[in-house]
Amino acid sequence: MHCCHAAGAKVVAKANPGERVGVFGLRGGAVEVVEYSELDPALASATDPATGRLYFNWSNVSRSNGSPIRHIYALLGCHS
Repeated sequence: MHCCHAAGAKVVAKANPGERVGVFGLRGGAVEVVEYSELDPALASATDPATGRLYFNWSNVSRSNGSPIRHIYALLGCHS
């Protein structure tokens, strides 16, 4: 998405790789929420060797239908 507005979201670190929450990631160059069911288990468990943290560590705590980032962008008049 191309947008001239800033947006934010609340996130919480995942408790473990198997936690059933959507996580933030890049898809097609845009930040999106990737649902746990869409994330390959190997990627969900992958860690950064330098820190030991999960690569997909930041879970989406927003409660909305569809991607909250897309919803926010639509409200701001942004386009994809």
